[in-house]
Amino acid sequence: MTAPAEHTVPPIATADAALVAIAERRQALKRARKRFLAERDADALHDLRVAIRRLRAALSLFEPAVVLPRRCRDRQLWQVGRRLADLRDRDVLRSAVTSDAAAAAGIAADLIEDVESGRRDALAKAERASRRRRTRRMLRGFARWERRPRFHVEPGETIGTALPPLVRAHAGAFASHPAWALKLRRDAAGRIEDAEGALDPDGVLNSLHALRRRAKRLRYELEIAAPLLGWDEERAMTYLRDIQDALGELQDVRVIEAALDSAEPVGDGFRHWLTERRYQALEQWRRLRRKRAEPVLALVQWSALPGAD
Repeated sequence: MTAPAEHTVPPIATADAALVAIAERRQALKRARKRFLAERDADALHDLRVAIRRLRAALSLFEPAVVLPRRCRDRQLWQVGRRLADLRDRDVLRSAVTSDAAAAAGIAADLIEDVESGRRDALAKAERASRRRRTRRMLRGFARWERRPRFHVEPGETIGTALPPLVRAHAGAFASHPAWALKLRRDAAGRIEDAEGALDPDGVLNSLHALRRRAKRLRYELEIAAPLLGWDEERAMTYLRDIQDALGELQDVRVIEAALDSAEPVGDGFRHWLTERRYQALEQWRRLRRKRAEPVLALVQWSALPGAD
C-alpha cells in the first residue's frame, strides 16, 4: 500500500469545526424527526436513523473537545436509535413478504397481516420514543449549547492536532476487527457458517453485523473529518458503503428468515429467493474482504495490516 503524499492540514480551529459539525447534524436530526412523525414511512425512518448516526459520529470526533450537557451525550442518542431498530426490521420484513417473489411463492395473507400488525406496534413504540420528553430535552440541550458553546480545548488548537490520530485509531480498530478473519462457507441449507467451527451461525452473523456498524460509524466520521483535513475520501467512502450494503443484505436475510422460521410454511420459491440474496451478498463480502480495509488505511496513512486469505 502506498501512502498518500504529505500535505498541510488547513489551520481550522478545533472548536469552530466541532461547533459547525454538531450544529449542522443537530439541525438535520430535528428535520428528520419532524418528517418521520409526519410521514411515518420507511424512507422517513431511514433518514431519521441516519441523522442520529451522523450526529453520533460528530460527537465521536469532537466529544473530547466539547463540554456538552449531560442529556446531550452519545448514549442518549444511542438509546433513541435503539428504539427505532425494531421498526426498521419490520419494514425489511414487510418489504420481503409483499415483494414479487413472495407473491409468486404464494405467501399467505395471514402472514402479511401478522407482519403489518407487528409493524403497527413497532411504529407506535418508535413514535413514542421520538416524542418522549427526554428526546425533546436532548434536542433543546444541543440547541442551547450551540448558542453558548463550551470547550475543553484552547481557542488556538487546530484540527491537525487531534483529528488525524483519532481517525487513524478508529480506522485501525475497524481493520483489526475479528470479522475480517472469519472463514465462511454455506451449509447444506445455504446458510452461512464458520468453516473452522469457532462460532455458531448466530455468532458469525453477530460478528459481521458488528463490523458493519463500525463501517457505518467510520464512514460518517470520514464524511466530517476528510474534507476538513484535505483528504480525498471518495475511494474509502465507496468501499465502506459497499461493505454496508453487503453485510446489510446478510442481516436483512437473517431478519426475514428468523420471522419465517416461526411462521406458517412458505413456498420453496421464496426460500430460494432468500438463499440467492444471501449468496450474492456473501460473494460481494468475500471480494471486499480481500482488501482488508486497505482503501481506508491508505486514506489515513496507516501501515497496512496482513492481508486476508
